Amino acid sequence: MGRSPDPDPTLATAETLAGGLARSAVHQRLPRTIGRYEVRGLLGQGGTARVYRAYDPERRRQVAVKVLKEPLAADARIVARFRREGETAARLRHPGLVALLDVGPDFLVLELVPGESLAARLAGRGPLSPGETLSVLDWAGSALDHVHGQGVVHRDVKPSNVMVLREGGAKLADFGVARLAWARMTRSGELIGSPAYMAPEHIVHGRVGPASDIYALGLVAYEALTGHRAFPGERLAELMLSVAHTEPLPVRALQPDLPPAVDVVFARALAKDPARRFHTAAEFVAGLRRAFVSGEAGSARR
Repeated sequence: MGRSPDPDPTLATAETLAGGLARSAVHQRLPRTIGRYEVRGLLGQGGTARVYRAYDPERRRQVAVKVLKEPLAADARIVARFRREGETAARLRHPGLVALLDVGPDFLVLELVPGESLAARLAGRGPLSPGETLSVLDWAGSALDHVHGQGVVHRDVKPSNVMVLREGGAKLADFGVARLAWARMTRSGELIGSPAYMAPEHIVHGRVGPASDIYALGLVAYEALTGHRAFPGERLAELMLSVAHTEPLPVRALQPDLPPAVDVVFARALAKDPARRFHTAAEFVAGLRRAFVSGEAGSARR
């Protein structure tokens, strides 16, 4: 039978820490092996996949193995797409990315990362200081700019896909399912992806590009600073309508100690029109850093 996952280290992925340690699934029967990997425990699960802690006897290292759930795993087209995207992600190398180590027929093997997701960090301790936020954004933004330079779009940037490392810094996760993030509907009618972090053009037209990821990074920064999602709706139709047509509350409405320039930066990062946004993640992070400095933001909180 399965057991609670070991506390150290933790996998950086969309399916592990977004809602804790998959409380409803820790007692289910575990597979003994997946490919050559020996399963040691369940790290977590989400709507699209289960993630297991495993041991690689060939390389003698702990890894995490991500396996598609039903009904996705029964769809040959989804499995083929999952594998192709995993092979693409495996070629990406950057210190701000969770490394994809291997691609199996219907599973991905990732490095284990010591730390916790930004979603878990915010749930446990509340908003980050401006300095902490910039540290996370520096790493995640640099990783995004790198993959954009390789012609790849993440499509699912959100707090549960950003790992905050224990030794400092951050890593961006889940490139292996990037193009599954907007796969229309599964056979069960479940939308794949995270509408609360999708750009308006993604929801309205199904189009994505680097500007969509920059928008999502802006939403991550908004949540890091305020502790609240920019679009907090729970009902899918209402949420998607808000993302497409409604402006979020200004950051300073939730954190009035921040300088006015911060709201100017977020207005550009979260513009409905992709052409009005920052061109790169680095440009967005630099603008936010200047805004903080202009008002000596958060000096009492650092």
